[in-house]
Amino acid sequence: GVRGYLIAIFLADALTSLVILFYLRLVGGARPSAFRRDVARAMLRYAVPLIPTATLWWVLAVADHYLLLHFHGEAVTGLYAAAGKLPALLTFAANVFLEAWHFAAIREREEHRAALFERMYGALLPVLVLLVAVMILFSRFLVGGILADEFTDAALYVPFLSVAALFSSLSSFLGSVYVVKLRSGASLLTALIGAAVNLLLDFAWIPTRGAIGAMSATLVSYIVVFLWRGAHCARVMPFSQRLGKLTFSTVLLVLASLLTIGGETAPAIACGSICVLPFWHEIEDSICFLYAYGRKMLGNMKKRSNFT
Repeated sequence: GVRGYLIAIFLADALTSLVILFYLRLVGGARPSAFRRDVARAMLRYAVPLIPTATLWWVLAVADHYLLLHFHGEAVTGLYAAAGKLPALLTFAANVFLEAWHFAAIREREEHRAALFERMYGALLPVLVLLVAVMILFSRFLVGGILADEFTDAALYVPFLSVAALFSSLSSFLGSVYVVKLRSGASLLTALIGAAVNLLLDFAWIPTRGAIGAMSATLVSYIVVFLWRGAHCARVMPFSQRLGKLTFSTVLLVLASLLTIGGETAPAIACGSICVLPFWHEIEDSICFLYAYGRKMLGNMKKRSNFT
């Protein structure tokens, strides 16, 4: 039960720590002589704000579940939680990719970082938009194939939660600017804004609108975080965020979501297909760049494995 779940998390983190310690001993980074107070202080200044940041992201992700449970009971909360599992797969995949991307971005020379960020962002956009469109159009099929029969109505919430996952992933990418610039305080501020907006909208909409209110609050919160981070990152590391194209695609994704929920399959497919067209020039570059980047990352992993 729950105890087994907690034990699994503990063992996973403990094993990860042991692997890192073993690697550091191999490369000589765990020696007492390697300790430097100035580096330790700089690491603490960067790391400490990440603790409340993680807590605030958790609030943004699950606060609506508790309010739904309080106002509308377990049945509605269960459907909404089940619907969130599918878009969470997209967010998880994006975060795994971004973990590797952080490593490459940090190693890049400062004068080349803005160009690298712009190219990677342009390559990532059509991929995410396409995946979200597919998840919207096949939401009923995915829910029926993955979830139990009693969760069939969860398909009503998957489309808009998928759009929210798009902006969550894009916000995470913009957060990588804070990683390379060591701006953990800015990351904390944006998480605080997102959690505050989410809580305010949850209290305003969930009592009267139920899961639809929670879904809407989640979508608006992630859009607010994305826009705030986009405006701030434009000052920290300017690069084209393609807001015009993204806005056009978002409108089509929202329209496709409404049509899918209403059972209008053909118009929904048309909107889902058109939403990628604004990124036509980025698609070819996306394929080439992601392929080259993937080969480079695999090569680096192979070299490190041979070294160890």
